[in-house]
Amino acid sequence: MKVLKHSLLFIAYAGALVSNAQEIEASFSKKKILIGEQVKLTFAFNNITGNITWPVLKDTINAHIEIIDSVIKPAKDKVPLVKEYIITSFDSGYYAIPPFKFLVDSLMVETNPLLLEVHTVAVDTTKEFKDIKEIKAENYSVSEKVKDFFQWLLEHWYIPAGMLLLVIAAVWWWRKSRKKEVVPAEPAVVLPLHEQLLLDLDALDKKQLWQNGQAKQYYVELTDLLRVYIEKRFEVAALEQTTDQLTKNLKSSGISYEALEILRSILQMADMVKFAKLIPGQYENQGALDNAKRFAALTRKIEEVVNE
Repeated sequence: MKVLKHSLLFIAYAGALVSNAQEIEASFSKKKILIGEQVKLTFAFNNITGNITWPVLKDTINAHIEIIDSVIKPAKDKVPLVKEYIITSFDSGYYAIPPFKFLVDSLMVETNPLLLEVHTVAVDTTKEFKDIKEIKAENYSVSEKVKDFFQWLLEHWYIPAGMLLLVIAAVWWWRKSRKKEVVPAEPAVVLPLHEQLLLDLDALDKKQLWQNGQAKQYYVELTDLLRVYIEKRFEVAALEQTTDQLTKNLKSSGISYEALEILRSILQMADMVKFAKLIPGQYENQGALDNAKRFAALTRKIEEVVNE
């Protein structure tokens, strides 16, 4: 009878340990996605009572899976702590993800392994290419934004405190120095817009980005320079518009047909490189830069031509 009693006590104790075991469950909201489709990677913490040291997850999980955003949902009542990552992949295939390792106090806790299937989209090559649609934002309520903001303040209190100290120091310095004689600075030389663009394009060319396998970064910087120039030259919100929207809105600005077609060709090539992973050749890369310089010459202001 004593042996039976001790056995029952041992089984009950072991069951209590299992029920109270610290667990971190990893899961995908979808296990199969298309290229570029977003999916949630969720970590659910069950019976976690200690201090959690997270694994370092920055921009990627591995060479094929990218992290777009993350959201922490704090524990409340009986609902455990949950952290969600918004992820995506632009490479088709089957990607096995080994267990994530968390340190709870001095105890190492591992999640379950995961498998993500990424499939390609069937492309009908007989039809013409269309502009890529804008990315739709995740549904993120105001209340969630407020909660996340205050959570961020609690975790990073030293940032606003440091900013406050900087403001106090700046006010003190300004009051101390405002009675001193102010020496007027020489007026800065302002170059015509098209000349500044040409200088920026030459600086981009000297970086040798596409020559060193950085074609995507090359087209990102090239289109940024053009869009900033267009905003100043034509007063159009170029940085906030797609290729189709921008070229359509520029038609009423007085821009020439040749300049508009040159701009369209550069932006469309950039979209293919950035979003469809097109790898252009030397002729296309150098041609994009030469066309950008041609665009600057075609769109220079008349008064700048006269002053020169």
